[in-house]
Amino acid sequence: STGLLVKMTNTTTVAVSLQNLQLKYNWNTESLFTSGEGQTYSEPFPMLMAIGFRQKLGLLQLMGEVDTWLDGEAYQYRGGLIYSGWQNLTLRSGVQYVDAAFLPGFSASYHLPVEFGPRMQIDYGIVLGVIGEGVRQYVSWEMEF
Repeated sequence: STGLLVKMTNTTTVAVSLQNLQLKYNWNTESLFTSGEGQTYSEPFPMLMAIGFRQKLGLLQLMGEVDTWLDGEAYQYRGGLIYSGWQNLTLRSGVQYVDAAFLPGFSASYHLPVEFGPRMQIDYGIVLGVIGEGVRQYVSWEMEF
């Protein structure tokens, strides 16, 4: 992956990235077939381009992103808000539009007020999936040394 991040002003950032550049998987199926029908070949991964922005609005941050696979017409759109108005608590909400469905998500980070030792934070997030996929949740604990 490669990308470019440009800070346009003190409150505005724009980014572009390319992923899976020249990435491929090499297959060798010769050992799977005793009849000699196996072969060796390479399968390239599709390249992904993403363009995004972040705009700071006081205690709020507004973000947006558009992704596209360069070998097709598929686009994904993402948008989100971050509120960091409390001393140790950060709230995030966002939505992703993919495959004609809006998928909302929410998360929170709590920075533990530790005077000595490493900086620590606890995160909780939830993302609603498409019908039949269900809800994804995560909990993480981060420590900076």
